Amino acid sequence: MSENNNVSAASAPSAPAASRTTGVSLLTTCIIAAAFSAFSGMVTWHFASQSATGTPVAVIDSAKIAREAMNTTLVQPGMNPDKATAAANAFVDKLNNTLEEYARAGVVVVNSSVALTHPAGNDITQDIAAKLGVKLK
Repeated sequence: MSENNNVSAASAPSAPAASRTTGVSLLTTCIIAAAFSAFSGMVTWHFASQSATGTPVAVIDSAKIAREAMNTTLVQPGMNPDKATAAANAFVDKLNNTLEEYARAGVVVVNSSVALTHPAGNDITQDIAAKLGVKLK
């Protein structure tokens, strides 16, 4: 029996060979996560920058335009109350049609008398006056 108790080193079972693990490494997972994060950030930025703008607002000094148009109309030779009324009605129709173009384009037009503040770039008084044929001083 002593022969059976003595196990030689050569006959002892060897340690299992280092097996190659299958699956995804931590480094691969981090790279994929970083790529998805970058893509998600780019898509979010793109859509956020596209919808960041609100409804455009323009400001007009309609009193200034009307005053200049009225002064030009009243100094015409042969002007009488009936002609002045007809000219005023035609002016109002032209003004409304011109402002309707802005409404169709999605632009809100506010009279400067009710705007507390506005950037100079939003003032369309000169543009509207030119479309109406009114020369502003």
